[in-house]
Amino acid sequence: MSNKFTIPANHNSYILFGGYVSRATAVRMVLEELEIEYDYREVITRDSEHKSSEYLKINPAGYIPTLITPDGCKMHEAAGICLWLADVNQNEELAPLPLDKDRIEFLSKLFFITNDIQPSSKQAFFSERYAPTPETISLVKDQAIDRVLERWSVLNDHLIQSGPFILGDRFSLVDIYLSMWAAYGLKYNDDILGRFPSVKECYERVLKRPNSGHLLDALRNDVLSYKPSRSDSNSSVKA
Repeated sequence: MSNKFTIPANHNSYILFGGYVSRATAVRMVLEELEIEYDYREVITRDSEHKSSEYLKINPAGYIPTLITPDGCKMHEAAGICLWLADVNQNEELAPLPLDKDRIEFLSKLFFITNDIQPSSKQAFFSERYAPTPETISLVKDQAIDRVLERWSVLNDHLIQSGPFILGDRFSLVDIYLSMWAAYGLKYNDDILGRFPSVKECYERVLKRPNSGHLLDALRNDVLSYKPSRSDSNSSVKA
């Protein structure tokens, strides 16, 4: 395990620490869109590698992803990494520049996803972490799902009016971030893509991106391998 977490003193490339079904997918997609070479190192969360002393030296928060820049700076928080990568490379396709009028909608929706969609989704995924007692786990999960579905309806309505992407006909990294969260589902794998047609259309367009779509497809396949659909009411697989 030690070699994985060793950062060479003379390294001159990006190093990304990610993991199975994680927000590292969005960062990888942005790196692929930018055609930037990077060293991807998988952190095995089921073995608690993200809580190991070696990894905590890299990211004391104990989360993935973490990006090491060529000059040795360490970044965490996936949305922030994605935005920084687009900005530092001045890529106007992934992120409108500060004086671009589309920057307003871009930032509004990116932070809407990180501040509204993401927290409630995590409560739905990991209800046991938020429930005060074992008896309230189901209640916490159901309340989180209701809350996040209402938030997804806001995005779906926006896409109905202004789609097919968040910025209309203009693709950006916020579509990557939206598609990643849509791919996860909630209690069931089709909770998002099966309920919100305009979100699904955006997701399918991102899926066709020649540089990065394969990573979204891989994420979706990983989710489908362990999370049932709503129609599979007899499944014993835990969401």
